[in-house]
Amino acid sequence: MRRGAGIDVGDLARVKIEFDPEPRIVPIHPILSRALADNRKAKTAFKKLPPFRQKEILRYLGFLKTEGSAKRIVEKVMRQLIGKKTKGLNFVARR
Repeated sequence: MRRGAGIDVGDLARVKIEFDPEPRIVPIHPILSRALADNRKAKTAFKKLPPFRQKEILRYLGFLKTEGSAKRIVEKVMRQLIGKKTKGLNFVARR
């Protein structure tokens, strides 16, 4: 990066920061949407999560490649949201 910027160790670098007002909306996975619609307790718990935690769950589900993987992860997320212990996935903070 220094070579590309034409600077060396100890040199001052000028940095320009611009504000980007575009919202970063992550769509809800259809499997999670259906699961939350069917379980009021889990839906309430999901809405109580901080926005960054909700976004983390949605992004994780968005990166999964197969529907089977998404179903397994949604099942784990749902178990955590309703307060059951889940091994291997810790999106939901324990109280």
